[in-house]
Amino acid sequence: MNKTDFIEVLSQEMDMPKVVIKDFITTFLQVATEELSKEDGEIVFQGFGVFSIWDQVERPGRNPKTGKPCLIRARKSIKFKPSRFLIRGLNKR
Repeated sequence: MNKTDFIEVLSQEMDMPKVVIKDFITTFLQVATEELSKEDGEIVFQGFGVFSIWDQVERPGRNPKTGKPCLIRARKSIKFKPSRFLIRGLNKR
């Protein structure tokens, strides 16, 4: 599902105009990015999971096209830890 599909489904489920849903998602992503950019940034959604930042260390890698070794720079990344309720819900079938 892409962003457009997600907006469509939310619009139908919530009986709201797509423009309102799109504005909400855009604002949500801006706020989430700002929060995660902070030192020890973390976003917790009870019953869904936790988004947190972590520092990837510099490490050796390989160029997939040429096979030549290269160094992958250190960077920040995002981790998501799903809640046990989300995991249970996904495994109910």
